[in-house]
Amino acid sequence: MASAATDAIKRPALNVCSECFREPRSSAVVHGNAIEDDPANYFDGPLMTCANCTRALYCSRECQLASWPYHKGICRQMKKGVLPVVMLHSNPVGVSGPGKMEDCNMPIHDAPMFEAARDDPRHHSPCMRLLGIDLSVVPIPHTTVGDNQWATYFMIDPVTGFAPPMWEGGAVEDVLICRTDGLPMTVQHVLVLGEFFSHVLDAFGTQPVIPDISKRRLIRELRSNIDNNGRGITF
Repeated sequence: MASAATDAIKRPALNVCSECFREPRSSAVVHGNAIEDDPANYFDGPLMTCANCTRALYCSRECQLASWPYHKGICRQMKKGVLPVVMLHSNPVGVSGPGKMEDCNMPIHDAPMFEAARDDPRHHSPCMRLLGIDLSVVPIPHTTVGDNQWATYFMIDPVTGFAPPMWEGGAVEDVLICRTDGLPMTVQHVLVLGEFFSHVLDAFGTQPVIPDISKRRLIRELRSNIDNNGRGITF
């Protein structure tokens, strides 16, 4: 019988190839971007799904083969029922800036921390929820308490531009970043999302404030990072 965690697994929120980040041409019509976007960002035909892990999407056999060196580690872990997550370490008191990040694994089946992340709304990333991405930030008890810039970014309120008090003020523990919809989260994902949140925060420094919290913005970040942090990842 499937656990509550496995029942939550769903298709990626972004309907793009995990290797080249092109979209089916039908998306150009849906988003109204046929003129705005480069036609090279689209392809004819549906996306194919990785048969092994059922999470990664590809526009062609060529992209699937090119992506395999980046995807294979995640793919094999997911097949074993292990969910890739990221630990974000807080800096010691008095030290600011991004802290250390590391890739970790968490069992999908019967994982209390997974279920706590899914069920406690205080841990849900508001901006990611707007994009249909079920992502949670879970404090790890009895770890370093200090500034955790990455965790604060993930918990930004899309209306005010501020995170709740528990995520501000340099008193945040180490945290786990995980997808509670059963999809993987890696350091690569966090680096791309860091660029995304930088654009969101920049918008709050302008008048009028119009933060671009959209799938279209995130897809643009993926494409701009394709040669650095973006290859072979799925949102």
